[in-house]
Amino acid sequence: MSAAAPSVLIADGTPASRMRLEPPLRRAGWNVVTVASSFEVLRAVRDHDVGILLIDPELPGAGVCGIDVVRTLKTERIGMTVVPVSSGNTARHHLLLQDSGRTRLPRRRPSRSTSPRP
Repeated sequence: MSAAAPSVLIADGTPASRMRLEPPLRRAGWNVVTVASSFEVLRAVRDHDVGILLIDPELPGAGVCGIDVVRTLKTERIGMTVVPVSSGNTARHHLLLQDSGRTRLPRRRPSRSTSPRP
């Protein structure tokens, strides 16, 4: 029996945000796990094979925000892709990008056509 594919973990305190992100990921074939607090992220990472973490830097959690979670995971878990998701653009968002090993999000590259140009 083969192991299940890694999951995408959506960590956002706003139910509407989680509901917007989850369906397209499931339709694309991803295993999706959703959580609403910082502490639930750590539990989900322990219980699931998480390959990608979509996390809101403002994620609630009794004094522990999304940035704190990423810092904890960075010291304990190598190889997880962390992507900040939020409608905001605050200093916490920039800190999360830095702590996740990026200074900015990568831009989507246009697909290259395999047909020759005229």
